Amino acid sequence: MEMDPTLPLLRKTAPASTPAPPLNSLQRSAITLFSAVRIARGLIFMAWPALGLSSFDIPQGGATFLLGSLLGSRELLLGALLWTADLRCPRETRRALLANLVSDAADTLILIFSAVLSWHWRNPFIEIAMSALLASLEHLTLWSMSPDGDAEGDATAAYRAGLQAADDKNRRLDTWLSELRMAEAQTVRAASTLPPESTA
Repeated sequence: MEMDPTLPLLRKTAPASTPAPPLNSLQRSAITLFSAVRIARGLIFMAWPALGLSSFDIPQGGATFLLGSLLGSRELLLGALLWTADLRCPRETRRALLANLVSDAADTLILIFSAVLSWHWRNPFIEIAMSALLASLEHLTLWSMSPDGDAEGDATAAYRAGLQAADDKNRRLDTWLSELRMAEAQTVRAASTLPPESTA
């Protein structure tokens, strides 16, 4: 049986798109907690800016209320982004968590920098610790949602790829051997059909 050399030995099959695994209850609880903390902080900053900015040695006045409102609106927006993220869509959830993580990491760096320069601080360690803790927890939640953590799935995929490569190699070798046998048979057939040389 002759094989068509233009046909691939192994047909390429499109990999079935597997949906991302749903979030577990711990991840859902963490995301809900992060959004609730954000919204609560935003409301505190907007309603009682003196309480929200109590770590800073800033005199109460119009500037305090303006700064509190700005920080509160940012916290409310980040909390609402996380609260309204569709938990069935991992990409959307990761994007909302990443926005919160970047905000907390930037807050932590700015607070550390301002504490080093002693910018109107009463007690900087509470604010720095809270921002760093929130950023760390958000980072851990993002890391737990990463699809690269499935070592068993990776090992299975690598094993299947190895089997497929070995199967492909065997098929190519079988094809090469069958072509070699056919060429040898044609050579023998051609040699047997030649007229015998006459000896004079």
